[in-house]
Formats: sequence, structure tokens, C-alpha cells
Amino acid sequence: MPESINSELTTLKNLIHSQNGWIYLFLIELDGSNKAALCGHDTTVTHDGITYQNFPINIGSWTRDVDGNLAQPTVTVSNLSREMANYLEAGGLLDRRVRVYAKNLGSSSVVEFGEWRIIEATVSLDVAIFRIGVYQLFDAPFPQRRQFRSRCDYQYGGSECAYQISLPNLISSTNPNFDGSTCDYTIGGENGCRVHGLNEAANGQFKAHPARFGGFPGIPKGPARV
Repeated sequence: MPESINSELTTLKNLIHSQNGWIYLFLIELDGSNKAALCGHDTTVTHDGITYQNFPINIGSWTRDVDGNLAQPTVTVSNLSREMANYLEAGGLLDRRVRVYAKNLGSSSVVEFGEWRIIEATVSLDVAIFRIGVYQLFDAPFPQRRQFRSRCDYQYGGSECAYQISLPNLISSTNPNFDGSTCDYTIGGENGCRVHGLNEAANGQFKAHPARFGGFPGIPKGPARV
């Protein structure tokens, strides 16, 4: 990916001797809402209103080739106090976004290396090594969502399903096998979408089911004909 280097940074880059070194800044998404701002330096560095905490972190070499293969550099971070291991064990970091900048300490400008994702992680007692890369479009599952005639593929109680799992069971007398804490993902089963709609109505709620059934009953049934 191309990097934009302004005239000031170009001049600093071309100096034979300089009192100001170059460092990398890392803005790492930890868990979807929090970020870590780290720099491989001995003091904190502020850029664009963000204070980057000095921390043992470094990045490997950037590689390019004439065939257009994208770089996948490695980022090495200290794990002596187990920060990185704790985030990994909690399900964070992998597939999270990382922004990388190169900054000359004598300038307020940076070289932006764009947005990356953490593809792979290897952890030891001393360090955590992350392989980062850009989003691989051709590695995305296709089709991303399977379509079934008789089975819902929504997450039960999620935003697409929208059933309120906290609703009390008011239809136990007419539907003894109904259990509002779960779903059998069918439209007409004993604990399926339709009976969940009956419990919504019994609780005085808007009857959203089975209209929100995540299957596709309209898919033709039987052998295909051309």
C-alpha cells in the first residue's frame, strides 16, 4: 500500500546526521470498544491528541514483491506482565484492527502505514508475536450466510431474532414443551418461532414471530428442473 511522505519528513529522512530518531506508533483495538496506544520508545509520545505509552514493542521488516503480494509483517510485544496473553485468553486481539505510524521525533507529522488486522498470534512467557495483514477479500466465506427452508440461522435473542428471552412463560398450559430460554430454530416446532410469537402475545407484547423467522420457507422444494 502506498505511504504518503510530505516534504518535511522527506528532508528529515535524507539527513546524513540527525539528533531525532524514528519510532513506530501502534494503535491497537483490544476488544471492540477499547484501544491500546503504544510506542517503541523510552518515553511517551503524543500524536493527534493521543498519548502513546512507551512499551517494549517493535515491528519486523516490510516486504514487497513485483507480483503484488501484500506484506504481512510481525509485531513483537513484551508479555512479561501477561497483558497480551490476558487479552488473547479473553477472546480479544485476533482479527482486531491495528493502525501503524512511523514518526520522526523532530516533526509533528507521521507516515501512515494504513489499517491492518491481527491475523495470527504466538505467545510465550516473554513476548507475544502478532502477524498482521490487510483484510483478505478472497478468504471471506461465500456465501456468508446459508439459506435454509426450514431452519432459522439467527442468533436466538439477538438483534435479528429480537425475541425477549426474559419474557415469562404464559403458555405452558397450551404448549407444555415451550421453553422461552431456548429455541429449536424451526418455524412450527414445539419450541419454534410460532409458539414464541404466541408467548409474546400472551405477555401483551407485539407479536413479532414468526414474521421474524430467519429461514426461507419460499425456497422451492423438490428436484430442480430446467
